[in-house]
Amino acid sequence: MVTNLAGGWLITVYKRTIRKKPVGSDLTRFAKITIAALKKSKGNIFSKNLWHNVKPSTLAEGGGGGAAVGYSEKDVSDAQRTWEAVQIFLYIPIWYLNDGGVGSVQSNQGAAMTSDGAPNDLLTHFNPLTIIVVSPLMAQVVYPFLQRRGIRFGRIDRMTFGFCLATVSGVIGAIIQYRVYETSPCGYQASTCDGVSPISIWWQIPNVSLGAISEIFVNVTSYELAYARAPEHMRATVIAIFLFMTALSSALGEILIPAINDPTLVWAWAAPAIALFVQTVIFWWRHRHVNEDVFMTYEEDFESVAEKEKEKEKVGDDQGDGRKEG
Repeated sequence: MVTNLAGGWLITVYKRTIRKKPVGSDLTRFAKITIAALKKSKGNIFSKNLWHNVKPSTLAEGGGGGAAVGYSEKDVSDAQRTWEAVQIFLYIPIWYLNDGGVGSVQSNQGAAMTSDGAPNDLLTHFNPLTIIVVSPLMAQVVYPFLQRRGIRFGRIDRMTFGFCLATVSGVIGAIIQYRVYETSPCGYQASTCDGVSPISIWWQIPNVSLGAISEIFVNVTSYELAYARAPEHMRATVIAIFLFMTALSSALGEILIPAINDPTLVWAWAAPAIALFVQTVIFWWRHRHVNEDVFMTYEEDFESVAEKEKEKEKVGDDQGDGRKEG
């Protein structure tokens, strides 16, 4: 009966459905373009003409049979956009290590502090609470205010700011851990000590809260970039890669668990923070241009941009010919 209802519904809306001709696998075409680009650039992924060299028009000009490559100019642009999105996701694992610390280091730290009647894992609940409070504040107050003032706070700006917050969070964690060691009855063996430091566990709130706020800027913006930059038919693949990076972060945290022992817990906080600081500088320098990026989602958008580029090239060629004649 369900099949009959579905069939009847399809017949009813048939005229309003969007029908496209069968084409080859998007993933296969994506892999083909990527391999061709790597071959043309001899494995140099930083080549300026990495993607330009495999465009059908470029191959046709060079006698490479552009018409027979099996993909279009837009397919090359889609592949480029997909890899640019994935490239940004490579910065997620180190940031994730600073969001709450490596493994159980935060709970370990809390166990060596004065609880004041609170369990040592209580403050982890401040993470979702902070997100619930700050998210609507950003959406309804901060972002509209910046927009009214004409202050541009682009996607890369937001992610960079989120990385900075997570770096500060890691530094705070390292400072608190140092103070716990200095004030614990057992010194730098605080984790296995029967006594605890007089420092209150509530000092972990800044660390937890900053990590949560950084998620708003990094996680949300990453999903936005994945959806906006990825071609429509590659969005699921790009988002899957982003989730894989998150899983990789968790796996890396598990690998580092054996290193979370006294007396080196200060470095369990400080080392990821230092790594994230260096990464943040690199991230901003390499991807700041994405703030001004125009995301092409629809076919007509691509065609209009492509036409403008051709017009610019034509004008440039005409000017060059004029100079030669002169």
